[in-house]
Amino acid sequence: MLPIFRRDLIMLENQFPFFVLSELFEITSKNATPPPPPQRPCLQKLALHFFNPLLQRDFDTTPPKIVATGEGTGARHFLDLFRSTILPVTPARRKQPNMIRSTTQLKEAGVKIQRAKHSQLLDVTYEEGVLKIPPLYIDDYKGTLFRNMMAFEKCHRHCHPDVTTYMFFFDGLINSAKDVGLLHYNEVLQHSLGSNREVAKHVSTICREIDRVADESYLYMVADDANSCFASVYAKIREGLVHHYFSSWRGILNDGCNICSVSHPSSDCIWDCRCPATLLKS
Repeated sequence: MLPIFRRDLIMLENQFPFFVLSELFEITSKNATPPPPPQRPCLQKLALHFFNPLLQRDFDTTPPKIVATGEGTGARHFLDLFRSTILPVTPARRKQPNMIRSTTQLKEAGVKIQRAKHSQLLDVTYEEGVLKIPPLYIDDYKGTLFRNMMAFEKCHRHCHPDVTTYMFFFDGLINSAKDVGLLHYNEVLQHSLGSNREVAKHVSTICREIDRVADESYLYMVADDANSCFASVYAKIREGLVHHYFSSWRGILNDGCNICSVSHPSSDCIWDCRCPATLLKS
């Protein structure tokens, strides 16, 4: 029942003004015996303890910056408070005309994808051909969490669309079950949805019927640099070779047989140069 309560309480339509909740918290705390100052409960900290399982993060080992820096008193409600703990650190925002290429395309072009460590969820970086992404866990409740954050960004005019940009970034990375598998192999994406195809469908559903805010993207430089690497001459040649000749073990075996046939036309060739399909049947 507790996961259902978390999902319902994080929904935008169920939010109460934070100052009202703070007043109620102070009234109820007056009747209790106050603990020593270092252990005195804080509403922000208690709320984050309650909602942290939505992102499968441990509050004690990775404390959100909102508590570590003493910020968060200006939160409008619980959803705003929780969203503020995953935002990137002082990003620059500019227009991003194009979405990032898929994971498969980037890997074929030579871009390395790695798991970022000790970063906020939205702190995605790209440097020297390496795309570093903080780990994300996808389950049945992530759709509700992210769509409500995106709805809040649409409703509040002073709110930057960082979560919206982040989700469209993942929507660009994931076009198929193969993309999910590559992200999982690189420890960037974990899930409990049963299959990689369901994950790809789930991410696409989160961004459905939502407009991408291209004029205020904090990932504009990451997308531009990664796409520029993909568009280079070297990357296009590498992508063509990987995609058409080395995408499967059968292709590699067939290429090896062809090379061996040219190098050793006599009958003493060490390779059985029949078609791989024929080898499987024999």
